[in-house]
Amino acid sequence: MTLPPLEDSTTCSTYQLTRLISHIGKHTGSGHYVAHVLVPGQPPSSSPPQWIIFNDKKVAELEHPPVKHAYLYLFQRIDTLGASSSSLLRPAGRRRPLYH
Repeated sequence: MTLPPLEDSTTCSTYQLTRLISHIGKHTGSGHYVAHVLVPGQPPSSSPPQWIIFNDKKVAELEHPPVKHAYLYLFQRIDTLGASSSSLLRPAGRRRPLYH
């Protein structure tokens, strides 16, 4: 499942949902939280991105992540997908402020 990118008109940036946290259980006081991560396709086959669920020691592919029922959504700016975290911390010319 690939979701359409989210566009932010205030910063002229486009974001992709890459991770989310969901809860398994009847109540927030019982059960536990699991992580869902979108892994980009790997060259040279250019396979499509794949969602992976991390549930304690169990890791598995996931066809349909529970997007509508997640507690936490994490997005990444499209032009930084695949970039290392150290390259994202370097100054890169003029940037618009995150908050106005």
